[in-house]
Amino acid sequence: MRSRPVHPLVRREILPDGEVKHSAVDATIIQGDPERERERIMRELRAIMFTRGHEHGWAFQLLSSDEKAALMRTVGQYSAEGTFAVAGREEVSAFHTLSHNHIAKQEITAPRAFCEAADHIAKSLIAYITPLLDRENTLWILPWRAGLVLGAQAAEAGHHRFFHLGARRDEETLETSLYYTASNNVASIKNVVVADPMLATGNTVITALLQLSLPSETNLYSLSVIAAPEGVDNVIQTFPQIRVITGKLDECLNHRGFIVPGLGDFGDRYWAGLPEGRIENWQRLGLLSEQDMLALRKRMRER
Repeated sequence: MRSRPVHPLVRREILPDGEVKHSAVDATIIQGDPERERERIMRELRAIMFTRGHEHGWAFQLLSSDEKAALMRTVGQYSAEGTFAVAGREEVSAFHTLSHNHIAKQEITAPRAFCEAADHIAKSLIAYITPLLDRENTLWILPWRAGLVLGAQAAEAGHHRFFHLGARRDEETLETSLYYTASNNVASIKNVVVADPMLATGNTVITALLQLSLPSETNLYSLSVIAAPEGVDNVIQTFPQIRVITGKLDECLNHRGFIVPGLGDFGDRYWAGLPEGRIENWQRLGLLSEQDMLALRKRMRER
């Protein structure tokens, strides 16, 4: 069967004089077999996606149009297979209005309005995922600080097993490092949910799950408010048995590894509008132990 050229992959190269050179990477599509071409693009992309920008001083190199198309088709395939889902409850479908009216990226959004809207969305996401879980045998992994927003709504819904991770991202390499972990007994755990509002690269979800020695039959979930397709693919490729659930799938990552259009730093914006006494209420709910409270307050003083 003859092959024919199509829109090539584009390699961006920064020349010594600062100009950007675009050159075609050999890419042919076998006539009548676009699926094979998608698989080839994704195989090559995964090998370099989170590292190729470093030589130019970028945290992340933007995807070419062909790479974006292949990635979105792959995410669509995950959706068809049931490993990826955009929450479909009526309350969650209101996300788009909320995101534009209350938690848009512009700093003019009042901190308290952001906090209230985030709580509303988190409550809807917990309502969506709870029927899939057994409260007694489900462990919630909560990367700090943003994960506490989803964790609080899970506690309100009767969940009570939480594993806290103090996580921070290296803004140059996009790798996740930990500054706090709270011990938790994983015996009898059947389900594990990593609750991180912003699923960007997926590295925080991956790092979190690698902290636990879980049986292969454990049901794994990632729950987020917003996800980038790059992160969705990264998580599912690392843990093929996981189910990724989000309130909204955004377009892509930018050169800093941030979700586009996104909504800024979720943790910073939520904490700016945090009502007085909220953290103490979380402790009363059983979301935070005394040890967790001390570590969280220490972290807040450092910021």
